Amino acid sequence: NLENEAIFKGPAWNYLCLDVEIPNPGDYVVSHIGETSIIVVRNEQGEIKAMVNRCAHRGAQLCQKRSGATRKFSCIYHAWSYDLDGNLTNVAFSKGIKNQGGMPDDFKKEDHPLRSVNVTEHSGLIFGSFDDAVPDIETYLGVEVSAKVKRVLNRPVKVIGRNTQVLPNNWK
Repeated sequence: NLENEAIFKGPAWNYLCLDVEIPNPGDYVVSHIGETSIIVVRNEQGEIKAMVNRCAHRGAQLCQKRSGATRKFSCIYHAWSYDLDGNLTNVAFSKGIKNQGGMPDDFKKEDHPLRSVNVTEHSGLIFGSFDDAVPDIETYLGVEVSAKVKRVLNRPVKVIGRNTQVLPNNWK
């Protein structure tokens, strides 16, 4: 609905994960921005990337597990494969079989990446936004909140467990 779009796809930063959850290239966590499933991954260069957890071909969910390590993301339906930056790298049977079928001659893999999400890091917290006009994270959080986050997260974080509670309510 429009309300959900305005809040979660507008100029806002949404918490995704901790940077210590994805320490090595290929490590990923599946998070959410509103109702949209997001893959947060450390690429081969050590940069943190985020993208919508849906294949660009037919929208099938790519990552089924909450976290893991991988060298690529592959769709279980039609075997489209993506690198850790979300670029389409392989389309199964793109040339068809015995010169029948396949992708059109003008098909270009670079035109079909995963939908990317802007990411930023603040004191080991990773945030994502769909909006290119979102202010920097410290402006968004404000001076007071930003300083308090820095004070609390002033040393390396260690994840010692996870607890999830599902409540019968909506995002409001």
